[in-house]
Amino acid sequence: METKERYLQFPLFLIREILVNKEDTINKILLYGIYKYSTKFSYSVEDASKNLMYYYYRKKRELTDFLSKEIERFINSDLLVLDEDYNGFQGDEFEPVFELEQLVTIYETDNEFLNRVIEFYQMHLSYNSLGISGNIEQSLKIGKEIETQIQTGEPQPMISKSLLFDFRDKEKSEFDLIQLVAYVGIKSILGKKQYIKTNKMHILSRMFGYASIEHLKNKRQPVINDLIEKYSCRYHIDKVLLNLELNWKIITYSNNMRGMYVAMENKISIDELALIAEAKKQKTKVDALKQQKKEATQKALMQLKINNSLNKGK
Repeated sequence: METKERYLQFPLFLIREILVNKEDTINKILLYGIYKYSTKFSYSVEDASKNLMYYYYRKKRELTDFLSKEIERFINSDLLVLDEDYNGFQGDEFEPVFELEQLVTIYETDNEFLNRVIEFYQMHLSYNSLGISGNIEQSLKIGKEIETQIQTGEPQPMISKSLLFDFRDKEKSEFDLIQLVAYVGIKSILGKKQYIKTNKMHILSRMFGYASIEHLKNKRQPVINDLIEKYSCRYHIDKVLLNLELNWKIITYSNNMRGMYVAMENKISIDELALIAEAKKQKTKVDALKQQKKEATQKALMQLKINNSLNKGK
C-alpha cells in the first residue's frame, strides 16, 4: 500500500480566519486543495466516460446535479439508451461499450457536458489519490468560488493532507495554531527556493494571510488585531520561531545582520545555511567598502579640481 504523503496547495488568504474559525477555515483549504489537486491529473475521454456511467449505474447519488440532470435529459431524448439488464457489466468487468459510443456522439455537439464529465473524473481521481472520501460537487463549487478570488501574485503555499486533518479534527491551542500559520507563512515565503532572507514582520504578515507587511493595515476582527499585536512583540515571535526549529523542521539563521535566513532542514543543513549567510554578509560589507572608497575618490577629485581652479585664479 502506498503511503507517500500528499500535499495540497491553496491561496494564502484562506488562513486569515483560522484563529477564529478553525474547522471552517481548514475545510475550505481542504476543498480548494482537492479541487486544485484534481486539475493535475491526466485523463482520457474514454476513461472519464466510463467513470461517469459507473457512477450513474452504481453511485448515482454521488454524481453532481448537473451530470445527473443532463444524463436524464439525454435518456428522455433517446440520445442515450441504458443497459437495464447488465448496467454496463460484461461478466465481472464494467465495460459499457454501447453507452460510450453514444456519449462520443453527444460530446460532438455538447462541449460543456464533455468538460463537466472530465472535471468530475479528475475529482474522482483526486479523492482516490488522497485516500479520502467526500462530496465532489461541494468541492467543485467551493474550489471554483475560491479560485475566482485569487489575485495575481497571491502566495500559494502547500501543506500536507495529514497535517490539515490533524489540526481540523483535534483540539488545538492558540499557540498550536500560531505555529501552524507561521509554518505555512514561512513556506509561502520560501516557495520553491532552497533558502531565502526575510524578516520577522514579513513572516508575521504571512502568518495572518497577507502577502506583505503593508496589508497588515487592513481592517479585521478585533481578536485578530490583538493577535497580530501580540506576535509583533519580539518575545512572542521568537518563541514561535524557536518552536518551529525544534518541532517543525524549519531552520533560521541570523548573526549580527538585518533580517534572517530561513530554510527547510530537508533541503539544506544549518552549516550550509550559516556559510551562505556569512558569505553574503561579507560580500555586502566588501561592496559597501568599495562604494565608500568610490565616493571618497570622487570627493577627493572634486576637491582637487576646486583647489586647482582657485590656484589659477590667484
